[in-house]
Amino acid sequence: MWRGLWTLAAQAARGPRRTSNLCIPQPQNPPTWSISRSSSPRST
Repeated sequence: MWRGLWTLAAQAARGPRRTSNLCIPQPQNPPTWSISRSSSPRST
């Protein structure tokens, strides 16, 4: 799961236009981190 999140983050950094509508509509409050924490808060 972490790999997918990192991949999305990398893609968002490279192409914010594509992931803008899919994953990160707002750079200030990225839903990716919220989901990662809610999904597996003890993943670390």
